[in-house]
This record gives sequence, C-alpha cells and structure tokens, in this order.
Amino acid sequence: MNIFFFAAETDMKLLLRLCEEQKLGVIPTTYKIGKEPVIESAVHYEPGEAAFALLPREYTLDDVIYNPGSKGKAGIATIDLETAPVIICEPPVLWGTKLDVGEFSVADEMTDRRFTLVERRYDFLSRTIRRWAKTDKNQGHVGPETERLVKQKKLQLGLGKRSVELW
Repeated sequence: MNIFFFAAETDMKLLLRLCEEQKLGVIPTTYKIGKEPVIESAVHYEPGEAAFALLPREYTLDDVIYNPGSKGKAGIATIDLETAPVIICEPPVLWGTKLDVGEFSVADEMTDRRFTLVERRYDFLSRTIRRWAKTDKNQGHVGPETERLVKQKKLQLGLGKRSVELW
C-alpha cells in the first residue's frame, strides 16, 4: 500500500506533527554500522532527501531488523521492510523550483498482528493526505502550502522529468 504526495517544507512539518500525534517516532531506513540508530521525535525531525521510517511508540528498535549490506553497500545496514512494523516515507525532493513526488508506504503483505497498529496509523495519514488537492491524472496529492506556491507559480510539481499540474 502506498500514497503519493507533494509537500513543501511547511506541509512536511504538518505531516510530522500528525505523526507525533499518532505516537510515531522516526528511525532511519539505513545507517552506518557502528553508529546505532535512535528513535527521534517526529516533530523535531528535520526531513531531507533521505527516506526514513515511522515506528509506532509501542515498539522499540528491538522490533526492527536491519540487514547488513554486502558488496557495494558494506558497512551500511538497511531496514528489513518485510518484517519491520514501520511506515516508510520517501519525502518529496526539491530540485530548484520543481518538487518531485514523495511517498508513504507499508509492506503489502502484512499478516502479523503487530502490523495492526501500523496499518491504523498509515490509514490515518493517507486519509489526511487524500483530503489535499489532487494533481492531473491522479498522480498524487498536494499539501495546502504547496498548492498555494504552485498557484502563485513559485513551484512546479514533477514525476522525475515529467511535470504534473493541479487538477
């Protein structure tokens, strides 16, 4: 399951505030071995271009498995998406005045009872995002501040090299 969205900095902070209200902490999807990850507060997290995961506060890092990388990724551990009770966020990336799409997702084949909390919180976030404006051809949802910037022609929305318009 996934939902695509366009969110400028203000909209991302709004989403992270909602994550905090939903008792979700932020953990990295990858980390350098030797520098153990920590759970950060969603409201104090500064999203960049790197993906991150949202972990319900009912869980600890002991519930998340990170697999050590091999070959070109030696020294890097990556979260095991099949077993980790998390929501993955790949934040929108700003390239000059063009904002590429971001995505929230959860594993499609969640069967473990632990995932009930994850699914409920994902559903809450996706319902919130679905209330936002849409792009043409339903390529994603656009946060309120982002929509304002697009209408003022200060920002463009894109899917890779392709531009998308508000609906």
